[in-house]
Amino acid sequence: FSRSATNASYESQSPLCNLITGVVIMFTLLFLTPLFYYMPKNVLAAIVIVAATSLVDFHEPVFLWRSSKKEFFLLLITFGLTAFVALEMGIYVAVSLCGIEVLFKS
Repeated sequence: FSRSATNASYESQSPLCNLITGVVIMFTLLFLTPLFYYMPKNVLAAIVIVAATSLVDFHEPVFLWRSSKKEFFLLLITFGLTAFVALEMGIYVAVSLCGIEVLFKS
């Protein structure tokens, strides 16, 4: 998760960036984790929220609403299931619904 957030924020495109961020994060987790123990949990939660919001494209639902209502509702169903039910359930349902939509389009 943190590698993806780091690479997305720096708009990296090279596989070497994945290696470098992976090594930096590995050393951070190995040697700095004891320092994180004394941080309040709400500070750690804020770090995760900031990293996660940088990964979300808030303009995509608006684009989908304007271009394809089916895709927009597929986004809503997938988001709802992954956020409130279970991650695997959301992925299974999204892939199934996309497959059904492709079959009906062809």
